[in-house]
Amino acid sequence: MENKKVLESLRKQAGYTLDQTILIVAIIAILITLIIMTVGWDLINRASGTKLSGHMRQVEEAVGLFYSRFGQWPDQALESSGATASGAVANVRILQQDIFGSTATGRYSDKHTNLLSGFDQDSSSQVVHGFGAGGVIQMERLAGDSVSSDKDDSDYLVISFDNVPIDEAMEADEAVDGEEGFGRGRLVIVSNGSGCDSGAVSGRPTNVTVCYMGNLVE
Repeated sequence: MENKKVLESLRKQAGYTLDQTILIVAIIAILITLIIMTVGWDLINRASGTKLSGHMRQVEEAVGLFYSRFGQWPDQALESSGATASGAVANVRILQQDIFGSTATGRYSDKHTNLLSGFDQDSSSQVVHGFGAGGVIQMERLAGDSVSSDKDDSDYLVISFDNVPIDEAMEADEAVDGEEGFGRGRLVIVSNGSGCDSGAVSGRPTNVTVCYMGNLVE
């Protein structure tokens, strides 16, 4: 009789009540949702960062095509043609449209095509990107050691995207260099609106300028 009572008591204690089961299922559902949201957001950031680095490489490839067509880099072509438009903004815009002007020889105008058809221009005819709130794309010739702490003094055409969200910049840095390092590697992150030779950004600002060391020109 005593054994029977013990068995009945154990049966009553075994398992969970309906309320307990519902609570456990609810907790598991919440945890799964949090995991999905966290992983999903991380994947979105990584995809965006990879897209940013891909756009920078696209500009680099366009520069290479320009050189193979004209035998000069964009800044050299602008200077030798006597074009009125010059500078870091024009060095990119020339990849999209003929801005050599009336002094240019047929060597430039006759062979010119849009090498950056996937990029837009703003009201000031500056080539722009669409990351975050968007920003201007520029390109200038700089010595490698003035931009990155682990490069020599060879000249590069350094492509910059300004006003880029910091998270996307960091993901792009990892995609290009294999690790985050604001001041070293081919991709360097500087303060928003600063030149690529101004030194790496400090802290974690909302938006930054991302500098990509593209074509080696020396």
